[in-house]
Amino acid sequence: MPKGAYKIEGVFRVKPSGTNRSALLRVLTTADSERIEECDINFTPINQDEIPEEQAKLYTAIESTLSDIKRMFRKRRQDIKIYYNELLHLAVTGLSGENAHPKTAMAALEQMKKDLVTAKGPEIKNSYYKRLGLKAIIVGAVPLIIALSIKWHNLYAPETRHLEDLNVFANYMYMWCGCMVGAWLSFGGRKAALTYDELVNVEEDTLGPTIRLLFIGFVSMVFALLFYTDAVMLKFGSIDTSKIETNAFTALLFGVLIGLSEQLLGKKLVDKATKMFDSF
Repeated sequence: MPKGAYKIEGVFRVKPSGTNRSALLRVLTTADSERIEECDINFTPINQDEIPEEQAKLYTAIESTLSDIKRMFRKRRQDIKIYYNELLHLAVTGLSGENAHPKTAMAALEQMKKDLVTAKGPEIKNSYYKRLGLKAIIVGAVPLIIALSIKWHNLYAPETRHLEDLNVFANYMYMWCGCMVGAWLSFGGRKAALTYDELVNVEEDTLGPTIRLLFIGFVSMVFALLFYTDAVMLKFGSIDTSKIETNAFTALLFGVLIGLSEQLLGKKLVDKATKMFDSF
């Protein structure tokens, strides 16, 4: 051994879950990977002494990463198998045996996370983007059908009573639809590339696509009421919110703008409403 070098003794016995084999390391098989509960690593402290800081950090990091992997690929067992086996090797390298290497294992773990972002980041982002787009179509479909039906009646049955009011309502339904498009575009603009943490929770607030779209859709309807009652008036170039009632394209445009601002407008709206009632 080189002068000044010393051994770091591992303080854990490391075993794959669901095995009684005496060997410390057993590669997860395809059959094992069919059961997610088998994809665990058992860490048993060898003694009751305090765990060295480096090994404690490595233990926590491996447990956390394994949990992330299972959430990330819960329907793709083959991917779980690959990363599980890598983590198992790192656990054995850094936490067990008479000559453990926790620093080396931690560095390898960080590199594995970087490789995971590079390999799976675009795939996970595109998958979420497709789901968000599909949900946007579903959530926007009913308002769009209502709006088109009203416009059809306006074209072919103009004698219908209260048609003018229904046309205004139809335009605000277009505003809802535009909001769905804007929310979909917003994700593409905000998420140029995913970080490791975003591989598990693509959105920081953890809202699912349907709830996110419904939320911003109802926010757009609150703004619709504010525009309709002239409580709020906005103007961009030659168009303003007063034209929403008579121009479907203006309604769509303002809906898209609200959707694009979905990360900001919900909080802003709550803050404004709170300030309005501060005096009570």
